[in-house]
Order: sequence, then C-alpha cells, then structure tokens
Amino acid sequence: MFTLFVGTCTADSLQSGFITGMMIEKVSPAKKANPIKYNTMIIDTSLFEFPLQKSPICRPILVRERKYKRLTFGDKCVFSVIAILMWIVLIHTCCHGTHKEHEFLIGCIIGGMVERLFNDD
Repeated sequence: MFTLFVGTCTADSLQSGFITGMMIEKVSPAKKANPIKYNTMIIDTSLFEFPLQKSPICRPILVRERKYKRLTFGDKCVFSVIAILMWIVLIHTCCHGTHKEHEFLIGCIIGGMVERLFNDD
C-alpha cells in the first residue's frame, strides 16, 4: 500500500486516478451477493390432472425465499438527492473539466473495476 502512495507523487493524472480508484475500492469494497436461500415444500402429484399420474407420490421441491424491504418516502427522497448530486458532478466533470480531470475520472473508474476484478477476498 505504501508503494501506491509513493507512486502517486510522480504519476500523471490517469495513473493517479487509477491508483486512487484502487485504493478507494480496497478501503471500502463492494458488498458480495448473499447466497440464495430455499424453503422446502411438499407437493402431492395426485392433485395434477395432466399428465395422468400412475403412481402419485408426495415430492419435496425447493422454493426460493424472497425478502422485500420497503423503503420509506424519506429514504427514497434522500437516495434520489444523492443520485442527482453524483450525476451532476460526473456530467460537470465530463463536460466542463480539463483534460487532466477527464483522465483522472477515467483512471479512478478503471482502477476500482480492476481492484474488484482481482480482489481475492
């Protein structure tokens, strides 16, 4: 990690953004997906009309669990304001920024993607 800090002193804007993106992703990594959970249900095949069952049995099947979290109106408003502010910063940097700012932004995005790709955790 110390080498990344030393390398940013002599790096151009793209390399500096790349290193910054890698450090940001290393400090606050993206959350991993939770494993899919299943519930077991028993179905009776004698209740099926088609195809005709010659020897009906009770068969267990796996049914996927679904959990829904309802967001409150306040949460939706806060998330909307944060998303709008992030879009404004990105659009402003892309449209009105200097060439160095463009390169830094691109390097930061690519650095985060590379760190997520090669993260072994």
